Amino acid sequence: MNDHLQTMTPAVRRVGAIVAGVGALLCGAIAAAFVLMLLPGYDKRPELVTVALVVAIFGTLALYCSCLTWRLATSRGAANGITVMPPWTIQVFGAFLACGGVAAAFAHKSIPLGIDTLAIAGAMLLVGRNIAARQRRRLRTSTDSETGRAP
Repeated sequence: MNDHLQTMTPAVRRVGAIVAGVGALLCGAIAAAFVLMLLPGYDKRPELVTVALVVAIFGTLALYCSCLTWRLATSRGAANGITVMPPWTIQVFGAFLACGGVAAAFAHKSIPLGIDTLAIAGAMLLVGRNIAARQRRRLRTSTDSETGRAP
């Protein structure tokens, strides 16, 4: 079984930082474009609620991608020593994904979409348990090596 919480090489970190940086720029540009649509002189002005929702979503994604870019570029990880971002951010975005996936599945009447989205969101919501189990194994292995016992 492939371990999805494995250590990243410097090359992978650089590529990840570039991809996350491009994502931050694109999300920021989308949010800015919707704000600019509110200026006078724009012919097809969207409703304020639509603009607020789009700016909130893409602004949050831009902020998250910016933080991820900075952490990858500076080789800083979360305090748990395993993930790049703190687990609570992964879990919050997992909750957003679950809500959005269920809404999209109902809107498109697509059960496979709902199942796939909930599977990914479930993994994101449970990432804290996986990290805790890994930390327990690491602690148990280091304790066993200090006492001279086989793990």
